[in-house]
Amino acid sequence: MDKQLPINSNEVVKEYLKMLLDHGLYNEHMETKELVDYIAHMEKHYHEMSKELNEIKNLLYSLQNPQTKSRLKNAIEKTEVIIKDGTDKVMNIKNEMISSMKDSIQSFKQKGKEGVVKTINILHFKEALMSVRKSFLFHEAVTKSCSNC
Repeated sequence: MDKQLPINSNEVVKEYLKMLLDHGLYNEHMETKELVDYIAHMEKHYHEMSKELNEIKNLLYSLQNPQTKSRLKNAIEKTEVIIKDGTDKVMNIKNEMISSMKDSIQSFKQKGKEGVVKTINILHFKEALMSVRKSFLFHEAVTKSCSNC
């Protein structure tokens, strides 16, 4: 992952969640909070996988058998692509969600207390996260089946 803060530490996210609570939108707050926590978990998960893969790459250099080294190098490269793809997708979802929250906050500030609080489309983000999950599981299955190649 890059050096950005986790989504649940972002000031826009905190302000948006507070705005939902302040206006009695408890269900929306709960659903959004769950989604934010899930994205934070995915960010952490991809970061940990990337660190572990780097440790494995460092061990790879100490192997003596060229055939084993070559097979493992190919598997590691495929895994790196999968992790990078997943990381990028999660970051895009995160950034899009924060942007939507920022727009909602701005809309509320412009309309004042009489304005309707525009909430983000939770379903859209849930569907995008399911797509990331399915993609990761597919790539994981392909990598396992090719590990004997």
